[in-house]
Amino acid sequence: MRRISVSLTKGGVGKTTTAVNLAHGLALRGRKTLLVDCDTLGQAGALLGVIPKVGLAELLSGEASPVRAIMKARSNLHLLAGGLALLDIRKGIDQQPSGGELTLKRTLEPIEADYDYVIHDTAAGYDSLSVNALFHADDVLIPVSLAALSVKGLLDFAQRIKKTGGFDPSVGNLYILPTFLNKGVQHSKDILKLLKKHFSKQLCSPVRSSVQILEASAHGKTIFEYAPDSHGAEDYGMLVDRIVGRENKGLHKY
Repeated sequence: MRRISVSLTKGGVGKTTTAVNLAHGLALRGRKTLLVDCDTLGQAGALLGVIPKVGLAELLSGEASPVRAIMKARSNLHLLAGGLALLDIRKGIDQQPSGGELTLKRTLEPIEADYDYVIHDTAAGYDSLSVNALFHADDVLIPVSLAALSVKGLLDFAQRIKKTGGFDPSVGNLYILPTFLNKGVQHSKDILKLLKKHFSKQLCSPVRSSVQILEASAHGKTIFEYAPDSHGAEDYGMLVDRIVGRENKGLHKY
């Protein structure tokens, strides 16, 4: 069983889109997958076309059991939804004198044996739930926009997660996923070149800019459902290939 946190402090890089499509891509490969939305915006459910009445907040607070809080979204894919109720959960974690960073881990460990993968979708910024996701995760997947990226910001975040969750950017539990690649724009190509320089081992094949990815989200479908023959489906399929390809190689080796 593997836990992957989709994280970056910067917004607008495609974190939720990546988390949802990765989770569904794994489910389509027959892997039982739990998608955990740690964001108060609660967009993962919308991208899947579902509106859960309860979710992660109610599970963490004890108001709902796992059976009630976890919703089946697709075959092999279950969702723990986010939403505004997580604001109170974050406040509660922040007020704990110690051990607050392990709240998510303690709650999910009893149920995660039912899954092959747990995918965390985290908020922009660095709130207590994002930190919880890092402490629970085996791997960190960082989507970075090639449309507007500060490489220094990415380097700073890589060092921060190393200190927070014990991740070592030099080994295989860190993935860098370039998003919004436009091959006709020199700026995108320049940023991709910088990423290859700093993160050659961790760099995944980029996800190209695609209207169909945006349309899929608007229709409450994944790219594999909305446009299975599109560039977007091909690109996210390559990400799934890379994740699945490590199943027999050990969690922390390339």
